[in-house]
Amino acid sequence: MKLLAMKWNDLIEIIMLENKGIASIQYLYSMASKYKELPANDWKKTLRGVLYRDAKKGRFIKVGLALFALKGFEEGDSAFNAASKGKSPSAYLKNSKDSHTAIEAMLIELGNFFEYISYTGDPNKIYNKKILGSMCGIKKYLILLIRI
Repeated sequence: MKLLAMKWNDLIEIIMLENKGIASIQYLYSMASKYKELPANDWKKTLRGVLYRDAKKGRFIKVGLALFALKGFEEGDSAFNAASKGKSPSAYLKNSKDSHTAIEAMLIELGNFFEYISYTGDPNKIYNKKILGSMCGIKKYLILLIRI
């Protein structure tokens, strides 16, 4: 059931709860219409503004470039946190147990930051206590093969 009067921060929380406590901004955009009748104006700007404001207040936490989680989400040592503390990428990857998954997580975060719709072929892989699939904008995709 879609609600017009649902508050934006409640909408964000519901989407995060259904996505294991974490969501990229792109994923929030893609799921918003499932719960709320969206206005014709620039509702994405409103959603982002509420998300950033509530993150500053502590309701949500920033755990990546364009990745947010519910308060209390245990994030681990992410590339985002390492970079914000001045740690070099090579030093970060040296300490990583699985550099392939670490780089995949970084690419997903970069894609989300630049507002691409992210996807992973390893949706159940876990890196820094984040399920890669929960960081992505889409969960499944369809390939159409056309025979000529």
